[in-house]
Amino acid sequence: MKKAVETWDRRISEYRPENGVWHLMAPGVGGFVYPAGIEAQAVDLMLTDVLMAEHILRSQLPLLDTHTTYPLPPVRWKLHRFIRQYRGFRDNDGKLHVHINAVWDDERGDNGWIVIHDGGNFYWQVWVDVDSGRLYDLMINGEA
Repeated sequence: MKKAVETWDRRISEYRPENGVWHLMAPGVGGFVYPAGIEAQAVDLMLTDVLMAEHILRSQLPLLDTHTTYPLPPVRWKLHRFIRQYRGFRDNDGKLHVHINAVWDDERGDNGWIVIHDGGNFYWQVWVDVDSGRLYDLMINGEA
């Protein structure tokens, strides 16, 4: 069993020691996991944390991402086309929250946390409370 887990970990992720960023590649998911850094309450994420956050994202995004949320087509329709960046934080109660920053697949997500203003639904962010299994604070960029 241990060998199977190691093989699975090696298949879906690759560590880049030069900047501490994990490159995550799994079916329907491509992204980069960032280390804790210097932000208060920031924590390093485990692979299982990211996979759980993705599960919560996929199951609950249709509840938040509707035509009333944003006038263009929902981002969930092309979820597989977004490169995601992940950062972990613990709140005062010790619960794990994952900040997901999503950018269109033409962007490179391993050269630092991407901050884009405007750009419409090609750029969005959401938070996941992994411990309670809740998706919240979906923010889809606007257009200039």
